[in-house]
Amino acid sequence: MLAFSHAALALTARPERVWAIGDLHGDAGCARHWVERTRLISNVSAPPEEWEWTDPSAKLVFMGDYIDRGPEARAVLTFVRELTTRFPDNVHALLGNHELNLLIDRSRPEGNGRFLEYAYAAAHPAQYAAWLPGGEDEPGSADVLRALHDALLLVYRQQLHGQGVLMTPEGPSSVVQFVQPAAMRPRVAESMRRWQTAYLRGVGTRSPLGAWVQRPLSVLLADTLFVHGGIPEELLDMSVPATRDAPAVPLGAPGGLAVLNARWLNASRSARVGALAPRRGESEAEAEAAEARALAGSEALLHLASEMVEYRGLHDSYAGRYQDRHSRDVKPAQVACERVVALLRRLNVSRIAVGHTPEDNVRIRCGGRLLALDSTLSRSFRAHGNYYCDAHMEREEPRICPPRNEACEGQIIRLERGPLDVQVPGGAPWLLHVVESEWDQERDEGAIEDMKMEL
Repeated sequence: MLAFSHAALALTARPERVWAIGDLHGDAGCARHWVERTRLISNVSAPPEEWEWTDPSAKLVFMGDYIDRGPEARAVLTFVRELTTRFPDNVHALLGNHELNLLIDRSRPEGNGRFLEYAYAAAHPAQYAAWLPGGEDEPGSADVLRALHDALLLVYRQQLHGQGVLMTPEGPSSVVQFVQPAAMRPRVAESMRRWQTAYLRGVGTRSPLGAWVQRPLSVLLADTLFVHGGIPEELLDMSVPATRDAPAVPLGAPGGLAVLNARWLNASRSARVGALAPRRGESEAEAEAAEARALAGSEALLHLASEMVEYRGLHDSYAGRYQDRHSRDVKPAQVACERVVALLRRLNVSRIAVGHTPEDNVRIRCGGRLLALDSTLSRSFRAHGNYYCDAHMEREEPRICPPRNEACEGQIIRLERGPLDVQVPGGAPWLLHVVESEWDQERDEGAIEDMKMEL
């Protein structure tokens, strides 16, 4: 029963086309652009109730990392959530490592190593106003944000962002100590506390976006396993932890990934996520905190999830950072592809598609067995990397904050069945198309089943 209890790895109908969109990182404009690029939805600029799915035989996969590094996290989450709600049988949105970090942050107190407190690569301060009631802050908040960005620029110039400076409202490591003039520091500290509180409330376990953000870890479509980061082969030897009603299941067993998806999505039900009123004597905030801790306390599930959203060992540029039975003194590309082949053999699938690892284009590796999607579709991330820049910082210090291109750049992919008259074992082959941002640009990579792997 459990192997079929969640549709994340089950094909309700065999698709003829599968589109996949990489990491969007807080860029709502480009999120909408890439969906428009697929032409899967008519009226996508209209309200969601007017959207119409145009291709019943097509699926759309989002690879995760909807938040952080860009200023429009809430808008991206809202847009993708509406797509999955409106078209639940056609749109799959996976968990990224930044969403997992957010799930963990919900259970941590201020100043206790929360990811949103990083001075780089996490919660862009320009996003916070969108989480406030009504989406607008009080008069004068623009001056506070300007002072905060100026402080960040000073931190980046001195390369202090990786040396313990934090986006906390107070404390010896707070970015507020770099705010000038010093008289502004109390205002900045108070605003940061209010902003971060509103953010975590907006993604709390009982909020619509907070309930949605605990996404599936993988989906199998077009004989391709889609997962945000990757899967180390040795992870398949671990077991999905048992529940009160069902035993542990090896992750590498048939249906193991489906079981993991189901139990991951149900991990906080015992804590009453959004289901019941607070217990007697318990406030709403206390109940929500308990729910967040329940998920954070699922150590075995968190370990499996973390590996699948963080792992980069399938890429040649990261191959040497991981030690396993494939590690030896050969070219990194060979080590990485041996890992890919071994993983796919055990899972009995043809290829794996991943996001997460930054690069400005789609990479096709290991004879088409590894599809590494473009993970820099966000204009802010593509231009500024991990820095929290704005237009003023671009003008002030273009070396650190290069001007952002207002056009959406990058690539997405489409897997499409070949002509029915192509006679190959198992049916028509899957063809890979790399789709550029411009409407007239597309690269046909051909039948990827027929590509030869050189190891």
